Amino acid sequence: MRVLQKVNPLQQLLHKLISLVDSGILEEDNNSPVNTSQIPIMADFDDDNSDCETDNDDDSDVEDNGKQNESAQNNSNNINKNNPNRNDNKNKKTFLHKYLLSIQERLVRDKKNSGEGLLVEYSRGTFWTLPPDPFFALRNPSPEILALRADESFDYDPAMLYLPKVFLWLLHLLVNYKLKCQEPNCTSHLTINGYPKNPPARRVVDLKRNFYVMSMTYICTNKHCKKTLSGHNKGIIRKLPLYLQQEFPAYFTHRTGISRDVGDVFRPCVQNALGPKRFQKVLQELQRLTHARLEFQYLNYINSRRTSPTLEEIISPPTFQTFSSYDDKDGYAGYIPSGQYLHTIYTIIINEIRHLIDKQVMVLGGRVLKGDHTFKIIKHLGRIDGSPTFLAVYTVCNEYEEIRMQLLIPTKSLKHLKFAFDSMRDAYNMYGHDHPEIFFTDNVTGEQAFLSSVLPSLTRDVVPVKLSDIKTNNQLPVVPIPENVNIIILSTYNEIKRTFETMLEDKPFVVGFDCEWPYDKYTGTQGKLALIQIATSRNIWILKLATLSELPEPLQRFLQDGDIKKVGRAVGGDLAKIHRDFGVLCQGDLELGRFCKERDVIHDARMSLADICKKVLGCSLPKVDDIRSSDWDSDILSPQQIEYAAHDAWAGLDVFNAVITRYFPVGKLVLKPLQGIHTEI
Repeated sequence: MRVLQKVNPLQQLLHKLISLVDSGILEEDNNSPVNTSQIPIMADFDDDNSDCETDNDDDSDVEDNGKQNESAQNNSNNINKNNPNRNDNKNKKTFLHKYLLSIQERLVRDKKNSGEGLLVEYSRGTFWTLPPDPFFALRNPSPEILALRADESFDYDPAMLYLPKVFLWLLHLLVNYKLKCQEPNCTSHLTINGYPKNPPARRVVDLKRNFYVMSMTYICTNKHCKKTLSGHNKGIIRKLPLYLQQEFPAYFTHRTGISRDVGDVFRPCVQNALGPKRFQKVLQELQRLTHARLEFQYLNYINSRRTSPTLEEIISPPTFQTFSSYDDKDGYAGYIPSGQYLHTIYTIIINEIRHLIDKQVMVLGGRVLKGDHTFKIIKHLGRIDGSPTFLAVYTVCNEYEEIRMQLLIPTKSLKHLKFAFDSMRDAYNMYGHDHPEIFFTDNVTGEQAFLSSVLPSLTRDVVPVKLSDIKTNNQLPVVPIPENVNIIILSTYNEIKRTFETMLEDKPFVVGFDCEWPYDKYTGTQGKLALIQIATSRNIWILKLATLSELPEPLQRFLQDGDIKKVGRAVGGDLAKIHRDFGVLCQGDLELGRFCKERDVIHDARMSLADICKKVLGCSLPKVDDIRSSDWDSDILSPQQIEYAAHDAWAGLDVFNAVITRYFPVGKLVLKPLQGIHTEI
């Protein structure tokens, strides 16, 4: 039901002839029965200063279209020679233009009627002239609005759905002082010079539908100046109170602009790899979706009128106007700027807030810094005589991956950055930050002297190590278990029950966790779970479970408590083994390998517990194969088995405490931070 208007063959032939005359293929004959000057042609009502058209010429302030414009002008001249009436048609105003002019006329009438010059919108506490919602617009269309349409022969017209929002920016009604001229050598005041007529308002691209900003023009009272300024002049707006400036909803360029909402969404999109061209497609999707929904409402309304007509409509069937296309200038008048335009206006926005960004960077601190060069962005910069203007971008980040300094540099040498590092050090002093203690770089030998000179804090309490003092052997001490830590073996159901009842009264937040069970290395078969080792800051419990058919209820609650973190290497497999053998679904596992890798302590989360101990603790963890594959379900455990089991549980807790207190992430984000975990050293 897209086209509901009936068109006979004669009308089709007539429109075909008109299109041929307009295109210059047929020359107009004054004796012809068809007078093209009487046929409304959808024309652009804007001149060079216009801002209400919806074609892509609005991007002319950011794109080099000189050749295209010249070609278009030549073609236009040729067409106008063949069709002199075309210039008359170009002067015809579109529906949108007429609607904006009608708002200006209404504002003038309101001022005369009120006597005080107050706008109805301002008295209601709003800057906006809003069209009615589609439901009410379809049921009760305004005759005044429909009268603005070129063709009023239809009984139902979707013109009410084409109306945009209009932002009224009349500064002389918003401030209690006289506006001043913005010319450099003029101090005179401005006076009202009326509403602009071509265009009546400035178009602003918004997320779902474009709106318009309507203001008045003001003229300088100095007879030698007579400068004319619009109400949205940049200089005038910047002289307004800040709380009034915040009400202005747009960023303007020469011929169009984008809304603040678009700018607010655009910035994080660019920061998250959604560039101007892709963002332009997102805008196009949102705006065309809004157009499609309005058309859907209109077609549904028509369908309801056709299926449930009144008696009058049965006798004389009504005619329905087709809903306009998205970019029909005499209808919906939609418009999406180009990707190049969005690229340019993003640069304008960033330049406007650059001083705020610089201030925010100054506020940042960082005890651990890392610096590195990147060369990718240089490929996108301009060249002079084929040579790049810069060689690299040097970036310094803190331990939270926040950029603390970023500069384009002509060479890879850091000597160009002395002033920048001095300024960063001054900012540290100004805001009371702790000075950097560690600096990571991929060229320690070459950059050590420079970094030590610009950041003296890097050398504080640092004792250089002589090569002669470095040990050449690789023998490391075994992970020590402190003397005040007790190793307790629990062999019976009641012992385990009483112990964990007491533990849950003052439950720990983190425990070292490990399990042992018999394993046949030749057949690969596994026996039933034999031991659970649990380490806290004061005790290491070894639970013998080989003879138990079920786990004591306090132990089950301990294993099911997600707030108690069970730390260990491959601890997930141990908890899965408990679930398979005893049917207890355990929670609170903390995989030590992944935990250390996320904090940049190790490079591979698959490292064994012994290798992690070497890396973190500087100690060895003996892994004797004969003990690993020994009889763990024996009634009596050997001293070697007890020591092995105790060390496995304690090593996991010891590594966790060392990492969480002495290490913090450098160069990457912590994906799963453990908030609120209390540890005792």
